[in-house]
Amino acid sequence: MGWRPAGAAPSATAGAVAGLAAGGWIGVADAVRGALWAPRPVAPADVAAIVVAFATAGLALGAPAGLLAAARRWPAAAARVLPACAAGSLYLAALAATRFAPRGLATPGRTAVAFLAAAAAIALAFVAIRAVRRGPAADGGPPPTPGRRLLSAAALPLAGAAVASLLTWSPAPDASRAAVSRIGAGTSPDLLVVLVDSLRSDRVGACGGEGGLTPRIDAFAAEAAVFLETRTSSAWTKPSVASLLTGLRPERHGILGWEDVLDPRVPTLFSLLDAAGYRTALFSDSPWPVPEFGFDRGVNGALVVPGAGGLRASVPWTAWAHGRDFLLDGHALGTPTEIRGAGDLSRRTLDWAGRDDGRPFAAYLHWMEPHHPYAPRAPSRPGRRRIPVPHFRGVVPFDRGTPMPAADLADLVANYDDEVRETDAAFGALLDGLRARGLDEGTVVLFLSDHGEEFFEHGGWTHAHSLFEEVVRIPCILRPPPGAGRGARVEGAARIEDMLPTLLDLCGLATDAPVDGRSLVPRMRGGTEAPGTSTGICRRPGSTEVVRSAIAGGWKLVAAPPGATGGERFFDLARDPGEARPVPDPPAEVAAALRALLEEAARIDAARGAAMRTTLPAEMRRDLEALGYLGRPDGGPR
Repeated sequence: MGWRPAGAAPSATAGAVAGLAAGGWIGVADAVRGALWAPRPVAPADVAAIVVAFATAGLALGAPAGLLAAARRWPAAAARVLPACAAGSLYLAALAATRFAPRGLATPGRTAVAFLAAAAAIALAFVAIRAVRRGPAADGGPPPTPGRRLLSAAALPLAGAAVASLLTWSPAPDASRAAVSRIGAGTSPDLLVVLVDSLRSDRVGACGGEGGLTPRIDAFAAEAAVFLETRTSSAWTKPSVASLLTGLRPERHGILGWEDVLDPRVPTLFSLLDAAGYRTALFSDSPWPVPEFGFDRGVNGALVVPGAGGLRASVPWTAWAHGRDFLLDGHALGTPTEIRGAGDLSRRTLDWAGRDDGRPFAAYLHWMEPHHPYAPRAPSRPGRRRIPVPHFRGVVPFDRGTPMPAADLADLVANYDDEVRETDAAFGALLDGLRARGLDEGTVVLFLSDHGEEFFEHGGWTHAHSLFEEVVRIPCILRPPPGAGRGARVEGAARIEDMLPTLLDLCGLATDAPVDGRSLVPRMRGGTEAPGTSTGICRRPGSTEVVRSAIAGGWKLVAAPPGATGGERFFDLARDPGEARPVPDPPAEVAAALRALLEEAARIDAARGAAMRTTLPAEMRRDLEALGYLGRPDGGPR
């Protein structure tokens, strides 16, 4: 017993039902795609949100399409809605092509997928229209009402959504076998690591900066230990964060290039704390500390990163974010990834941390302000221009970029400084949130950066192109538990790879995992342990050649790859902290010691072997290009 055709003319109701059905099924497909590709299982609520978003879009496009089908009755209405329907359909089809197409598929293949997706949507719409154009039941009952038609069209997609919500995808198991043990009988404190991408040390008053930009950070530093001479291990985010989370120098963990993946046998801060009974979480705006590169190992709680699936990875959300940024000139303008911002990530972190389940928590929070492009939400001078950074392909001092006019440089730096102010306010709000939830005193808080930023001090721009102090010197402030070194001002060199053993020490834990870093807790408590040496590495963009640096005893060496022009540059940091005057003839013992450090680094690098690699998905490549990593359309980095 079915409905018989009644010959009813197309109408807005028919179009709405068709759009609802087609949109709902496309939503199911996108939810399935998200569940299969997401680094963590997609929550049923996210699946429902994706399907509802698609169904709503289909409803909004379908009703006008029904009017178009009845153009003989409503020609004026059809003419008004035609451009909107056409533009919306094409836009959604283009986004669907990039979402549904397999990773790595070339442009012609994506175009073919777009046509297939459009054909499938049309076929589904046709089936839905045929269904709703049937009249009263064969037994003479009343014809279905518009509401019943809409419910019928939505029923199957909603059932499909329920099935999709059951799909899960789990990351590869942790292959590391490092043991972790407890030191003493104390309780384990909570832990929060806040990393501010691209924050220069000289912008933080407590770390020797001019002051005035960071009042909340400086106030926090008054009750914490400040490491006045901390350096990162590389010139950009991915290898630096890998050193932070593994305690290893880049030559040992092998994360040097865009597509390198952390070896699953290498334990991380997350995996060690997970083994010790912590609940762990990762909240990041950066596209680098993500599961694709192995950074989620040991994260057993929340994982909020670009491309992590769910509603924010769906086509409707992407369409909304693109349109919003275009119309409002938002912070994410030119950045395809939805940049949530420090405030949003902080709220998510606080909400998660406040869900006490009896275990201590450990969260890593990665903010992208003040990373390029420098786009403050509230400029200190309204109407200030957004200045593009010149493209640069080399590594200074052996290559040199293009300068910009003084007025442009002043605006560029002012935009950066305004984002530093916004970061300071966000950090203050985060501390206030911890206090409001009663998590303040019991939480170890580490505040640091992954690298600094260069404004042509030595001929380069942004980062990833320099091992000078403005890039490798980072702010590092650590608030330990009461009585463990609060208020200390720690002189002498410290390294980003020292943070993992230091945090484990403060959490009352020890590990047998091999690490290059060493705990700084003895120095925080007034110990006389001598500062160690440090090395840095920067791969020359577009090649496998690396530039290296070494620091020991107040002297620094920056060396070009063997055989490259430029050779070596020695600097006496005590007399020339700005590295403006290379020393042509340093003391022989100084030169020998620094060269020995670089030779050791090169041997470790060569002995490690080739790193694991992955292929960057097209969407991730676009995100990284917008942030200035993968460069211009011709492939040149910037």
